[in-house]
Amino acid sequence: MPVGPGSGSGGRVYVTNQQDNTLSVIDARTYKVVATVKAGKAPEGVAVAPDGRHVYIANNGSAQVSVLDTRTNKITTTVPVEKSPTGVGLSPDGRSLYVANGGSNTVSVIDTGTNRVAARIPVGKSPVSVTFSRDGSTAYVANSGSGSLSVINTRTRQVTGNLAAGHSPVGVAVTPDGKSATSPTRWQHVSWPSEPAPVRRLPCRSAKGPSTCRSDQTASRSTPPFSALARYP
Repeated sequence: MPVGPGSGSGGRVYVTNQQDNTLSVIDARTYKVVATVKAGKAPEGVAVAPDGRHVYIANNGSAQVSVLDTRTNKITTTVPVEKSPTGVGLSPDGRSLYVANGGSNTVSVIDTGTNRVAARIPVGKSPVSVTFSRDGSTAYVANSGSGSLSVINTRTRQVTGNLAAGHSPVGVAVTPDGKSATSPTRWQHVSWPSEPAPVRRLPCRSAKGPSTCRSDQTASRSTPPFSALARYP
């Protein structure tokens, strides 16, 4: 269950319900559902804009991204992307939304000012998640099908490297200092809420160049039937 901070009064948690084709809006203080919003087909990844005014939902089954206005809890627009979008990641400045299209082996870059696709970036096989370096100069894409991590220069929107990961990497996170990225891998037997899973800490690149990273052996990963993001005041 990916969870990220956001802004806005009161605080909200946004949960994609894949089998219901909906998004649940939960009050983070009372833990009550305050709205249920109809999304596209099989919604999966979700991201909250830095200013908290919009939520972006990747609809895996309908190959589109829905844009929610958090003030009205209404979908204001949908953006067509490519096949089977799963993970979404917002650049630190909130201007670009990167969408991992698992069925097309690409990343769609959406300009959040126009809500249009500005670029299409070929990556590894079956990309599932995206995250950014702290300064926003680099995006990292976990490619589940090819066991790799694609490194994207966000200025040129070109892949600058492909790093070997473990079997079927499904997520990626960058440390606060930007010196390393950790990618958990999928395993055959999953228990909820968590179970040890192998991870590799991989070299990272930033505007200042590559850094050397240490290698970790285990980390815990949880696998709920939905994705969620939270924003707090």
